Amino acid sequence: MKKLFLILILLLPACSTTTYYKFPTVNREEGAKYSLDRVIVDVKDPKSASRRFQKDLGFSSIDSKAMLAAFQNGSTLEFKETMGHEGISGIRIRATTLESLRATAEEKQIPFDEYDLKDSIGRVYGRVLDFKRHEPLRLFSFVRYAADYTPPTSFHRNNSVNLQEAWIVVDSLSSAEFELSRLGFEYSSSRILQPLRVNAKAIMMDDSALVFVERGHLEVQDKAHLAGAGMEAVGVSITVREIEGFAKSMEREKRVLFATTRYSNKSCILVPPKYTHGLWLELAKSAASTRNITSDSW
Repeated sequence: MKKLFLILILLLPACSTTTYYKFPTVNREEGAKYSLDRVIVDVKDPKSASRRFQKDLGFSSIDSKAMLAAFQNGSTLEFKETMGHEGISGIRIRATTLESLRATAEEKQIPFDEYDLKDSIGRVYGRVLDFKRHEPLRLFSFVRYAADYTPPTSFHRNNSVNLQEAWIVVDSLSSAEFELSRLGFEYSSSRILQPLRVNAKAIMMDDSALVFVERGHLEVQDKAHLAGAGMEAVGVSITVREIEGFAKSMEREKRVLFATTRYSNKSCILVPPKYTHGLWLELAKSAASTRNITSDSW
């Protein structure tokens, strides 16, 4: 009996060993590249949200128990149940390296949590820096994926390709003290966010953008929680391959929740927050990362 006990003790450390996907080596001189990875939306009724986004808006889900839309570039739109207000609660940004972000946050004493992402058999496929403990940056986290990790993708009836933009309200565009600038991100000069025709600034990333507008310029479903809330995400823009066919099919099925509009020779579908559980949703036919941000004056 004693021998058996000793054998079990010796085997335990081997059973708890963590395995990893292969993480790439990044040349520090090249700098990090960023893109939108995941937008998380809090909803009070996940089943209702899933029906709305799949039946009425043409998305598909890779999760049978929850709404999780995966796009061709690996970005995702995820829905989580909440007892509080509905709307976007988190934005995750994909990075080729986390070293400079970690070093800058430590230097400027910005608190963050760091943890691994693991697959169903316990292999680590990603590393996350999460800033939710720092109120001004609580929306944001950053992930670095392993080189041999392949994110899930799916086909969508509305022809969605990837997350293009996240729309964020701030107290003032004139303020240079955006918290993300403390982490080294640079903002564009003032532009116009189409098709809403509101003043905006943007952080342009590798194939996507964070777009900032002043508080009060975007209609939101639940205004009370936004009062004096600092930085809040209120919408997303998703690139689609083709839009007219989907719009016509929705009209035939009498599932019209939106208006199809045109600007800068581009077509888009814009759905207001009251139909989408608290977020502005744009489907736009364009592959250019600067598609929504123009220098038009009005």
